[in-house]
Amino acid sequence: MNHLHATITDPVACVTCTYSLVGLDVDGKCPECGTAISASHPLCPRCHKVSGAPVALLRIEESSRACWCCPACGGLGFDPGQLARTIASRPVPVDADPTRPAVHVIEHQAPISCGRCRTPSTSFSIDAATVIDRCERCKMVWVDRSELPALVQYIRRIIGERKIPPRLEELLENPAAMRGAVQGREKLDEGSLLVTEVVLGILALVFGP
Repeated sequence: MNHLHATITDPVACVTCTYSLVGLDVDGKCPECGTAISASHPLCPRCHKVSGAPVALLRIEESSRACWCCPACGGLGFDPGQLARTIASRPVPVDADPTRPAVHVIEHQAPISCGRCRTPSTSFSIDAATVIDRCERCKMVWVDRSELPALVQYIRRIIGERKIPPRLEELLENPAAMRGAVQGREKLDEGSLLVTEVVLGILALVFGP
């Protein structure tokens, strides 16, 4: 077992008992309460699947973007809300080519288990070379190395420059639902604006200009 990246270096506490997990093996359990350490600090699901060696993800936080990154394979993990904030802060990529070769050989893109809760993830293709994995339990999304531009382009192709819809993680494999979520929110915003205009009009009539 390669322990080079197996231990936690980020300051993180157990989600159950708040015990400090720094220096512990990401593939182990909290010594205080027995909760799986990956529940507090996820491991790389791809490296663990391919080689069986646990690799602790690194937490990346910059501006409004935040995610988890594997120091070994370069894959990215997104907890609920992180993917939406990242995509909202990125321009539409011009280098995403749906015909490009896959980043990993096909057996490395086989279904994985979530790096946080170990639940089998759902895999789905967004183009000819990009496979995205999503945990149906905790909604963590896994994107293999260099595939984020293709994912950003895929989402922007569906919703344009409109605001990212809530619960984006659950809509990734359903373009119609994603488009409907955006349009539904736009209609709601228009309705709220109309109500505001009516209220202001009534106030003007009652109290004068």
